Amino acid sequence: MLARSFQPVPAPLPVQRPVLHTTMKLLLNAWSTEYYVRLADPRPYTFSQAYYATYFSFKALLASVGAIGEGKELLTEAAIRGKVSAWESMGMYRDTNLPKGFFEELALYSPLLVPQPVVEDPKAEYERLLRIVETVCASHERYILQKFGEAQYLRIVEAAPLHSQDTFLLERTNRILLNSTLS
Repeated sequence: MLARSFQPVPAPLPVQRPVLHTTMKLLLNAWSTEYYVRLADPRPYTFSQAYYATYFSFKALLASVGAIGEGKELLTEAAIRGKVSAWESMGMYRDTNLPKGFFEELALYSPLLVPQPVVEDPKAEYERLLRIVETVCASHERYILQKFGEAQYLRIVEAAPLHSQDTFLLERTNRILLNSTLS
């Protein structure tokens, strides 16, 4: 079962257009990257794409609360890592079966890190990273849905390329919507 967000939002809040636009742009980047992760066999670049899928998802979550966006200073990877640690300690990823320090594990696959780690069993590592990407992104999307409301969130989903909508995104969106109506 997916974890509930760490800060429930009782009703959708009015969203400023730049916040919505920045969040949408970053979610579209996250979904496109995740789509390619899911398509690929476990190849070296697939692992760095898993890192970027969650990285863009983190940034979308930050944009949704106005922490980054137009006219705001962009956060470094280290600053995002700090925010993730804070969210972990506040329970955002509780009940998700994510390993503690999962972002640190994903950061090992950052293309900026040279050399890349040696993977003993690429297929098993690929499956593990895919579960982390799915869980992290779903947690962030659930919070964004609560923040923006169902109508705004569905507009963002509808802006995604059709190949993404027809695969994992439709299934995850339905699961998140169902979960939000049950809570």
